[in-house]
Amino acid sequence: MKQCLRNSCRNGFTLIELLVVIAVIALLIGILLPALGKARETARTTKCLSNVRQLTISLTQYAQDFKFKFPPSLSPGPSLAQVWYDMPRIGQYLPQIVFIDRPSGGYETIAGGVMQCPQHVEGARSYGMNRWAASAWGVSGGSFNAPSSTIGKAFDLNVDFSDKMMLIGEMWAIQQLSFDGKNYWVTQDSFGTFGKPGERFGGGAGVSDASINPGFGDGRPQEMGPGYDIPTSYMSYSRHPKKKNNHVVPEGSTVFGYVDTHVALKNANSLYDKATGKSTMDTLWSAKDPEIDRP
Repeated sequence: MKQCLRNSCRNGFTLIELLVVIAVIALLIGILLPALGKARETARTTKCLSNVRQLTISLTQYAQDFKFKFPPSLSPGPSLAQVWYDMPRIGQYLPQIVFIDRPSGGYETIAGGVMQCPQHVEGARSYGMNRWAASAWGVSGGSFNAPSSTIGKAFDLNVDFSDKMMLIGEMWAIQQLSFDGKNYWVTQDSFGTFGKPGERFGGGAGVSDASINPGFGDGRPQEMGPGYDIPTSYMSYSRHPKKKNNHVVPEGSTVFGYVDTHVALKNANSLYDKATGKSTMDTLWSAKDPEIDRP
């Protein structure tokens, strides 16, 4: 609108025109913000997939150097704890290290950087190794014991169905780590010890294990806020997309890395049958899964 005062004229806007412009800007912001938020979440999930891919490749490189065996899963006992994320094990195969935990009963362990999913609140280590991939679980009579039982069977790099055999997965973080005055949360070394294959994914009654239910107050992992349900699956489905309600039911997706080094984002429907609670055999814990949980 052109306004003229005495002998001069100037361009200007009426109040109505300004309000219309503001309303249009507000509308565009309302349309674009959710799209930007979704784009950011997608980028974080992509970074998580990349992390797992890098860790999976590093573990297979380790196995190639150690007679096709993956790292052990040994708690402190007669000797120091030995797990896959130790500096002497996976550390030598990773191109970058952000910071290191120095436990009293074990080797220096890696946390942060490639170990952290961007969707994991206050996380420093978001991933665990499949327990059935561990080359040893304990020490007896001076020798290492390979894991094998009626609910699973140990495997190495030469396992059949390597495109379905899980090696790395997202896991609930239940242990606290302090670094530079800030608290972080890290996972235990491995998961999948108890229960049937489908139950480990959250099928049926699920599983109850100290690695997912440490007994913090109401029994939830610390990354969840107050009032969340106690999870019954070994892996977290709450990060992709980020959970916004108070139920830790497997409605989201979780990231897996497989022995053949490919990675995938999986939802619960692809992992177990909701009616029977049995595994769909899309992702395997061990070669015994088909015997234990026939779909």
